[in-house]
Amino acid sequence: MPAHLTRLVIRRILSNEPIVYRDCLYRRANACLQPRAQRIRRNGFAQTRSFFGMAREPERKVKGIDLAPGLDTLIELNRAQTGQSRPPDLEMLCKALDKLFRKKYFSSETMSDVEAGHALNTLRYLNENRPKEEDVSDAPRTFLTTRCFLNALEVLNKKDSPRSDAHLALTEEVFKFLDAMRPDGCEPDSYNGKMIRSLAETLEIMSHYEPVRARDLLVEKYKTNRWTSQSQKLLARPWASVLQGLYQKGNHAEAQKTLEMMQELEIPTNIMMQVKETLLGVHAALGDLENTKRIYNDLSQGQPQTVEIDSGSCKAVLQCCLQHGDSKWAQSIVRSMLETLEVYYLEPADDRLDEVKKLWDVLFFWAAASGKGVDEVDRMMNVMVRRTFADGRSAQPDVETINELVSWCMSRNQLYFAERYISLGAKWGIHPNALTYYLQVKYRLSGGDIDGARAAYRQLQAVECSKEKEDIRAANELIQAMCASQKYTFSSIMALADDLTERKGRFEPETVSALSVLHLRRNELHDVIDLLQTHAFHFSEAERRKIADSLVAMVLDRAHTSTARAWDTYIIAQSIFAELPRSARTQIMREFFDRGRADMACHVFTHMRELDHPDTRATADTYVVALTGIAEFAAARVAATDNIDVDADAADAEAEYDDDESRAHECRSLLDAVHNAMKLDLDLEPSTRLRNALMLAYTAAGQPARAWSFWEDIVNSREGPSFNSIPIAFRACERMPVDGERHARALWARLRKVDVEITKPILAAYVGALAGNQNTDAAKEVLLKCERDFGLRPDTFILGTLFNAAYGVSRQGDLERWIQAKFPTQWVELKRLGARKMDDGPRLFNIDRRLTP
Repeated sequence: MPAHLTRLVIRRILSNEPIVYRDCLYRRANACLQPRAQRIRRNGFAQTRSFFGMAREPERKVKGIDLAPGLDTLIELNRAQTGQSRPPDLEMLCKALDKLFRKKYFSSETMSDVEAGHALNTLRYLNENRPKEEDVSDAPRTFLTTRCFLNALEVLNKKDSPRSDAHLALTEEVFKFLDAMRPDGCEPDSYNGKMIRSLAETLEIMSHYEPVRARDLLVEKYKTNRWTSQSQKLLARPWASVLQGLYQKGNHAEAQKTLEMMQELEIPTNIMMQVKETLLGVHAALGDLENTKRIYNDLSQGQPQTVEIDSGSCKAVLQCCLQHGDSKWAQSIVRSMLETLEVYYLEPADDRLDEVKKLWDVLFFWAAASGKGVDEVDRMMNVMVRRTFADGRSAQPDVETINELVSWCMSRNQLYFAERYISLGAKWGIHPNALTYYLQVKYRLSGGDIDGARAAYRQLQAVECSKEKEDIRAANELIQAMCASQKYTFSSIMALADDLTERKGRFEPETVSALSVLHLRRNELHDVIDLLQTHAFHFSEAERRKIADSLVAMVLDRAHTSTARAWDTYIIAQSIFAELPRSARTQIMREFFDRGRADMACHVFTHMRELDHPDTRATADTYVVALTGIAEFAAARVAATDNIDVDADAADAEAEYDDDESRAHECRSLLDAVHNAMKLDLDLEPSTRLRNALMLAYTAAGQPARAWSFWEDIVNSREGPSFNSIPIAFRACERMPVDGERHARALWARLRKVDVEITKPILAAYVGALAGNQNTDAAKEVLLKCERDFGLRPDTFILGTLFNAAYGVSRQGDLERWIQAKFPTQWVELKRLGARKMDDGPRLFNIDRRLTP
């Protein structure tokens, strides 16, 4: 009978429960005539049956993988290319690609690097498999439109879109198709507004990685096409994007070269000034005060023509001044802003009211940043309200004014002033909007006030949010903080998660990690799987790695995670995160070995062998870790089990290993499985380190003679033995029932003959080999001469090895008296280390005799 059935039967008997075999076809015909003894159930167990099975709860099914629309077809193409199977037809691929881009365009979602990679692969496949008689411009028209590619560029250039090599390559591929097809109304040798905007979006993404190559593409398209747009900002946008990328990369030489190219290409002056206005904000954001001053003077002093600097650029310049402490120049900028206000007030309010309001907001910001208090800002607001246009109207502070002041206080970690500015807004009758409440949630969380953040979030739920999705960001940050604090109930956290789901918001990877750990702590495995299946496949590789790392950390947290729960967590991680790196899998394997579950550790090893990717597949180092773990597991030690949250099944399974014979049998079967896998691995080249691990494992598993055969293989190999090989070989001799002393003396003689340096580990291992073969007299003689011959004085490790290897009550008694007489100081130190008494009588000092391959 299998072991798990034996445990089942024994448990039912001990708990006084019936053992029912529902699939038994034979029943005694006279069973109803047999008398039955009345039995009292102590645990109140009772069998029940539903009415015709109608009241039975359905078995919970795990959710399937939630993918973006159309992505499943793109993945199918990738699998077909890898597995040499038939791919989807071109029409299906085009529809799937259009569906994916359309979904991303009309939602707030960005495209992850995984999705971008599949889209790129599909576009290249479509390009390679177009009919030969059609040219590039005709091929996509069959199923894809220019609108599809315009949507794709809009998605790739979103503000919060991730940046990766896949995004860059996909952007270039999309622009190639778009350049070949040309949107409606665009002539073959000209660029209209749509094409210029598409080029600008492409260059903005390219400039993030390779701004020089982006500039070369821009110059090529400018020379070969006639630009027909009338918008100066749109015409300046491609040049500004390239220059911004160059300055952000710190490549000032190429930036200067680009400016010279623009002069050679005779870029109009008005476009040059638009480019400089954009660069003003770029230099200010980079903290380049010198170039900021130069461009500001060019724009404001009419070189080559005067340009009105907007409020956003003024604010960026003032922030740059604050960063460098240049208050003198900042005051001059403030004076010029006040002069501009006086000019604006002479004009009708309809023309300048919005600009005046924005300039006042910058002045409020400067007052707060330069140390003015809330009351002083309040007086400035009164001045703004009293100052009127020619028609009697005046600018009024609004919620944007308050939000900018609160944001500045948050950047300086001045939470008290942030609250005061919100109170100032209430004084002026300014009702907070979604951004205000989000900022309130954020700075209260930074100050550790989670209850206050929850109150602000409840107010945020009642207001309408903008495209920035402030409620989504606030909910994610609040869930993460509540999970981290471990002070809030499960229902309160899940109420926030349910609200986030109802709003169709994006779960951040940190939120998914926190909720996954929360469900795992509660043993809600189905909920964890559903959560990960729903969200994990929408993240980028880096974001998926964050979630996987949190699950791995839980497996490795031995103080708070039971073995059963650690195993469940690993199974979930390896099934959903196939890209889990080899290093993490190796850590998990070591963890299960340390927990005393070699069977689970070898399952992890088997999973690694079944993988095909080179970053996750088992290597020689993985085999070494597995073999070393088996060796340590097989070593005689005090059985240790988890004492935190261990269920009955885990405790029973660990109790099985308390028997030495069952442990030895388990180790031999696991060792055979790993060794056989190594023989079948064609990518594995045997090395000295690998053979050292085999020696360790077979010695610990009770097969020292076979372990010695690996020493002979090492000696006959081209690589030869290492210093770690020698103590391992002596350990095999120590455990040999026959010929162990002969092999040990022969190896020792060979070491002395070739003049190998005798180190403390080698000496201790040789002494242990002699003592393990019941020749303690020879071991004593070696120790008495070791200081003269090798300059090594016996210490606690060497003497402890001698004592532990001489297994037997009588031999250990003789050695105890000998050590007390010859090395009394070391014996006192040995006694301090402590010893444990084995079941059959001998003692083992607590010294670390572990060997490494």
